[in-house]
Amino acid sequence: NKYVSDIRQYDIQRLINNMSSLGRSTKTQKNMVGIIHSLFDYAVINDIIKHNPVKHIAKSKTADYEYYIYSQKEFEELLALFSNSRDIIPVLLGGVCGLRLSEVFGLKWEDISFSNCTVHIKRAAVAIGREVDIKPTTKTKAGNRIIAVPENIICIIKKYFTDLEDWIYPSEKNKSIPENGHNFYQRYNWKIKNAGLPHTRFHDLRHFAATSFLDAGVPDIYAAAYLGHSDTNMTRKYQHIRQQFIPYPMKDSE
Repeated sequence: NKYVSDIRQYDIQRLINNMSSLGRSTKTQKNMVGIIHSLFDYAVINDIIKHNPVKHIAKSKTADYEYYIYSQKEFEELLALFSNSRDIIPVLLGGVCGLRLSEVFGLKWEDISFSNCTVHIKRAAVAIGREVDIKPTTKTKAGNRIIAVPENIICIIKKYFTDLEDWIYPSEKNKSIPENGHNFYQRYNWKIKNAGLPHTRFHDLRHFAATSFLDAGVPDIYAAAYLGHSDTNMTRKYQHIRQQFIPYPMKDSE
């Protein structure tokens, strides 16, 4: 509600302070400051303003999120909790296959091969407020991948197949678009809270999958490809959440 020339450092600091009060991480605050700084640099270059007001903006340090990765027993309890609804689809694909929620909701039935037991991840459906932004590509180039999925999971997913819908998890209100992730999060959080299960974000199921690969002795290079990571460093970061993490020895030939 202000002209660019009327915005002062105080206004920007207030924005960042508000982000901090909402629990946004220091990294997120830093990213926001960087974006705004670039915008005002552009305004300076084009003689819209004389000086860039984004100087000496303080970022509040917020407490790091404490991950809670389910044990195998807790994950089995989670599966049982969602077993009688289509919500089992994202829980399975997130916890066993490590898919991001946006990747799950971006899947169409045509992306799943029931005969070959594979899933092709090639797009994402991202919730932006009440809207769903369908991105034609995945988060990263490495995210576009075909993964093998256990046959028993394919069989469970197939139960919900209908040739009347394109998306494997369509919106309840509009079957022509994917579900909004925010709506799913509300159901997911409500269910695990009422079941007395420890709170864990849906994204933490991706961490659960990564550590399961580690426990199974899957080499980092294969785990990274399966999870859609561009390199093994991110995969190790996911796995390092467990205190007993020991880097898997790799050979050049592997």
